[in-house]
Amino acid sequence: MNKYSWMMVYAFLFSFLMVMIGVALEAPATGPAEIACTDRFIEFNGLIYKQVPYDQIRSIELLRNYDLKRKGIQEGVEFEHYYNGNADFQTIGRCSAYLYLTHKDYIAIVTADSGTILFNEPTPEITTQMYDYIKNRIDAA
Repeated sequence: MNKYSWMMVYAFLFSFLMVMIGVALEAPATGPAEIACTDRFIEFNGLIYKQVPYDQIRSIELLRNYDLKRKGIQEGVEFEHYYNGNADFQTIGRCSAYLYLTHKDYIAIVTADSGTILFNEPTPEITTQMYDYIKNRIDAA
């Protein structure tokens, strides 16, 4: 191959790489997780997808102004305002985390089969409302 052919190959590979990086950064898994409460379960749609039926939740706790201290290497994706993926925290341990980093209020649930899940919503007020809703659903189950 001549010099011009190699330049074309490199230009194509570079362009392909840039497109793939752009697609990856725009993928839903790299954004904040979508957390929805239905009549039967909580749905976590992020880097890790989970459906947790209310009757599988063993405990729930609202952590207000809680200082999370990480330990070890995290396995998720972190951006400026959110974290999404598996995590390991000093007092909570290993968990699935769906976190907005804009405030320090979190909901921690322990399930029968999925372990600990730590999550919050964009604001402390919405996080508290979600906690109240889930707590009522657990108490009703």
